[in-house]
Amino acid sequence: MKRSTMQEAEVDLESIWFASGLAGGVGERPQFVKLGHGAHNMNYLVVFSTEKKMVIRMFLSKQMKDSCQKEAVALRFLDGADAPRIFASSFGTADQKPKVQVNYIIEEYIQGCTLAQEFGGSEPSDSVLIECANVLIGLHSKDISSLKSNILDDVKEAAVVLPAAAHDVISTSFAARVFPHVQRLLQDCERATESLQKQILQHPEDYLGPIVLCHGDVCFDNFYRRTSDSKLIQLDWEFAHLGYGMEDLASLVNENKLTSSQEEILLLNYFRTRPMTPQQREAFWAWKIRRSFGLFTIVIDRLRLMEEGVSSELDNKQIYTDVINAEVDYVRTLLSNRP
Repeated sequence: MKRSTMQEAEVDLESIWFASGLAGGVGERPQFVKLGHGAHNMNYLVVFSTEKKMVIRMFLSKQMKDSCQKEAVALRFLDGADAPRIFASSFGTADQKPKVQVNYIIEEYIQGCTLAQEFGGSEPSDSVLIECANVLIGLHSKDISSLKSNILDDVKEAAVVLPAAAHDVISTSFAARVFPHVQRLLQDCERATESLQKQILQHPEDYLGPIVLCHGDVCFDNFYRRTSDSKLIQLDWEFAHLGYGMEDLASLVNENKLTSSQEEILLLNYFRTRPMTPQQREAFWAWKIRRSFGLFTIVIDRLRLMEEGVSSELDNKQIYTDVINAEVDYVRTLLSNRP
């Protein structure tokens, strides 16, 4: 029997709403409208008669508890600066109808659209890329001293080009059987980055800069144009963590498959006050490879779960396979164009 990674039963949103402690301040029962969902979360719009709106983001798989906590910590830290304001959160809340473990965040609803929607299939303009660079500069310039020693402070592999998680997933017997070319690519990348990896570990700040707050998933779907002031903000902070700004830059280039000229516009503006060094160029190249192996890790693991009968309605084996093959070609191009 096919099992789902999402809870099939309907979650009692009204119970969650009243348990959040926000109901008393509003004084009415809202309506709940489903906005959509990903593989691990569901988003609902909370609508009041006054036209006030909020968003409930629910992470229904137990594995996503940490992600929910990370997003909550990041949003509280940012306090509405370049991100939605957070009103309430809970981790592992037992919903009685049905009795499931629900991790949720209730946050500000912001009228606007994503950059992906704004482009409508066209290429991003230079001005938009500069805006994206400015958002990342602002994020990476924040004082993160208050974030030390909490759930976001996990930098043990922040300076590793090919983290252990990539090895663990890509070295499985499933990956060897279904994607042997990804295993070969991992070996090629290990050889290509071996010397650079040693240098980065010895002098991380020379190659990667200081430790900063990273968004962790910098795609055009997560950049959001606020209607009220046309300001660009970021959504979906479940992958937030302390790391190096190079990771967010590589994520923006890799996940959106920017052209070399678009990439250069982004980098020139991000590093406009202090030009990018040759060491940083090398690290950026390596971090684009790192982002690709992060994608391999996620997609191969999803395919393994599908083979075991665990899936969501969004899973599609052919699309996942096509994504992996396209990403292999992308990494092969990176290996042949080392700076």
